[in-house]
Amino acid sequence: QSLTFSSTRSFNAGIDFTGTGALNFTAGTQTFNTPLTFAASDPVVTLNGAFWTAPQNLSFTTGWNAQTGTISGAGLLSTSSTTSVSNGVTISGKTWDNTGTINITGTSGRITLASTSTLNNNAGGVINYNGTNTFPITISSGTNTINNAGTLNVNGGVSATIDTVLNNTGTLNVVSGPLTINQGGTDTGVY
Repeated sequence: QSLTFSSTRSFNAGIDFTGTGALNFTAGTQTFNTPLTFAASDPVVTLNGAFWTAPQNLSFTTGWNAQTGTISGAGLLSTSSTTSVSNGVTISGKTWDNTGTINITGTSGRITLASTSTLNNNAGGVINYNGTNTFPITISSGTNTINNAGTLNVNGGVSATIDTVLNNTGTLNVVSGPLTINQGGTDTGVY
């Protein structure tokens, strides 16, 4: 079972996605005008080429595939399960709170923070960089920040650069490959 959205849609109060299967967003702009939580009993969501505007909170308590696309809007993006980033996903003008696991993989796996965005890898959260993209977390415009209170693992085996402000109160492990932190920040955590 699968449902694919490839056009402009507005999701308003009362919207719900239920059942198993796949929920794909492949093109167009989808606007989330009401808070929405994707839970374990809901379809697996894949963002693959669409533009999401989320002025309300958008939560994933189940797995989420962020292949390619853009997410913007003032609402909080929160993830507490596994997020797979296998291509370039852009977070624009948004705060992303992670208490789950974010896996950045492949030759194009990348998170771009744009227009003053913040990625909070909270206590208990894990970011695994297992890909070969030399800029796994980068910026596009504005002052963008990663606040790492969890664990950030660099396993890519290539020379990688984190090209955004990084405040580390958690743990950053460079397991394989050199890592360059290319912006400022504050540190009370472990390297």
